[in-house]
Amino acid sequence: MHRFSQYRLRLQLQRSISFFGWGICSGLALPALLLVGLFVTHWSAPSEHELLREADRTAWVDENWDGAIQQYAFLLEEYPGGATGSKAHLGIAQALEAKGLSGAEVAAAYEAAERLSVDRDDVGLWMMQAGEHWLLDGEEVKAERSFERVVNAELVQAADAQFALGRLKLSQGKVDSALTHFQTLSLVDNAEKAALGRFGISISYERLGDLDSAIAELDLEEVSSERLERLHERRSAFGL
Repeated sequence: MHRFSQYRLRLQLQRSISFFGWGICSGLALPALLLVGLFVTHWSAPSEHELLREADRTAWVDENWDGAIQQYAFLLEEYPGGATGSKAHLGIAQALEAKGLSGAEVAAAYEAAERLSVDRDDVGLWMMQAGEHWLLDGEEVKAERSFERVVNAELVQAADAQFALGRLKLSQGKVDSALTHFQTLSLVDNAEKAALGRFGISISYERLGDLDSAIAELDLEEVSSERLERLHERRSAFGL
């Protein structure tokens, strides 16, 4: 069938030349050359993976952070979605950090990387990074949203998010809410993070004026003698 189609095409071309003369070939030459040019351009253009590798090399080998950011931005114009887009947003966030920058611009880049990522571990990490940068920018509501998303999605970083939320609530004077986060943290399987939770509970009770509970929550093998002494001094000051 394929050979038959080629035969018909050759026969049609011969009839056209016989009728119109060889001048018809000059009319076909320009479109053919344009098609060849487009074909060569398409296949010679760097792929998205090559563009990403080049941007990474500019960032982490050359340490040309501004140049890398420009390359990541160009990559996002050409390939705004998918895993490549996630890595480009991540590259921008980390390049900005390498320049010593922090705050909203970095947080937004981490959030964009998180939205496009398909790796749950990465999602939690980028959410946490975004939350910390929102805090540095004074955007406590946005920071809280980032940390809560990690907790609600039950990601690997959920314990870290509980600790971050507890600290945030303490800084806002919302001690009861902070206590809830620290209590949840104290129940995790990781011994080091559970100890942080107990320490947070102790601080929360101290802020609430319940010094007995504050001391009771402390692991005497882990807490500093200075802190324990300070708690006892406060109890004495209250006549307890």
